[in-house]
Amino acid sequence: MTGCSSDSARKRLLDAGRELFAARGYAAVTVREITARARVNQAMVSYYFGGKEGLYGEVLAGEFAHVVALPDNADLPSLSPRGRILALASAMDRLHRERPWIASLIHQEMVWPTRFLEESVVPALVALSSFLRETISEGVKQGEFRAGLDVALSVYVFAAVVNYRHIFRPLISRILEDQGPDPDPDRLLDIFLRGVEQ
Repeated sequence: MTGCSSDSARKRLLDAGRELFAARGYAAVTVREITARARVNQAMVSYYFGGKEGLYGEVLAGEFAHVVALPDNADLPSLSPRGRILALASAMDRLHRERPWIASLIHQEMVWPTRFLEESVVPALVALSSFLRETISEGVKQGEFRAGLDVALSVYVFAAVVNYRHIFRPLISRILEDQGPDPDPDRLLDIFLRGVEQ
């Protein structure tokens, strides 16, 4: 194992843990694998995080802080509800491209939940959902979106359109060969907007 500063060792453990947890899930990853990838002594996981579970919790908290921050764009309040939906979808797509492991971490927590589902994942997704509910409700009141729209279902569909394509991309590209490796996010969002607009 190489000698390195404590900040560097901690960061390398977080990076290695994030990569492995996203690829294989919490239960399938060992401390030995994490420390081998990070090139640090196994004792460092206990020293910095109190063990594998603490490392995993910190990985999730750090990643989902990015999700919670999505609606914090200073320009969003000045946009129409439709503009906010488009801007948020663009920000979410950018987040998934910059941090492709987030989709995998969400999916794994849904399939094999740990205690961090309630501590990190759900609060982040509730904050994002609240922003979307308020935006869509405002769009209905202003007549930008159609009257009688099921706001909760619209949030669900928006999340599926914007997020889950990143989880299912490898499979969908094999099933829908004419679609290519990655469906155009603007075309997907257009289908969503046609469903909610007047």
